[in-house]
Amino acid sequence: DEARHYVIPFFLTSVLNTILSLVALVVGYVIVAILTALLVAVHLPNTAIWFDWLSIIPYVLSLLVLAKFIFAGVSVVVEKKGALAALRRSSDVLKGVYWHVVLRLLLVYAILFIIIFAAGYIPYVGGLLAAALAIPFGVLYLFTIFEELRVARA
Repeated sequence: DEARHYVIPFFLTSVLNTILSLVALVVGYVIVAILTALLVAVHLPNTAIWFDWLSIIPYVLSLLVLAKFIFAGVSVVVEKKGALAALRRSSDVLKGVYWHVVLRLLLVYAILFIIIFAAGYIPYVGGLLAAALAIPFGVLYLFTIFEELRVARA
């Protein structure tokens, strides 16, 4: 019964986070289009190779926006914030430590991904078992970092 109060704000937070990520993706594609047009205009050789490298820009921008609001869901549950307030809170908590936190999360989630991927080679239950163990660890790690930052900001 208590969780019912969090469903709508949590859902709206996810929707807003997705919209912001999609906007960053579109901006990245516009940047790629402009840079590609410049490369073609100056007749740079091997434009296709340059385009291959430039094509990661939208995904990087999208991931950076997602990382900025990664604590929004935790803020909805822990601090009982609404969707917009949770997005703002996530951004506030990360001020000054954004890159440090992003690199920590990237490292931990990369390790978890490797574990899940490797366990996928165990017949029948390997991937499922690894995901069942690794995903809660990832969520707990995210919560722990949020609490650490929240206490530091208080």
